[in-house]
Amino acid sequence: MDALARNTDPQTSHDAAATVDLAPLQEAVVSVLDRRGVTGATTLEIANSTGLPRVSVSPRMKPLEGAGLVFRTSRRRGGGVVWVSKKGAANCLDLVEAA
Repeated sequence: MDALARNTDPQTSHDAAATVDLAPLQEAVVSVLDRRGVTGATTLEIANSTGLPRVSVSPRMKPLEGAGLVFRTSRRRGGGVVWVSKKGAANCLDLVEAA
C-alpha cells in the first residue's frame, strides 16, 4: 500500500492513515475509465466525473497501473496524460509501458 503519511508526520497521522479505505477511490477511478473505453480520461477528467478532488485521484494512478488495472497512453489532453482501464486498453494502440 502507498504511504498515506510521511515519515516525519506525527504518530496520530500514521494512525489515521492506517484506517483509510482506498478501495472506494480506486473503484471510482476504474469505473470512470471503464465507461470511457478507449477514449480514456485524464486525472482532471476523472476528478470531474467522480466529484473527487484531483489530489485524491492522481495518487491512485500509479498503484492501479502497477496492479494492471489502468494503463497510461501516449496521448495528452489539456496537458494531462490520458489513462485507460484494462477494459479500454483491449482496443487501445497507444499504451505506454509502465516505468
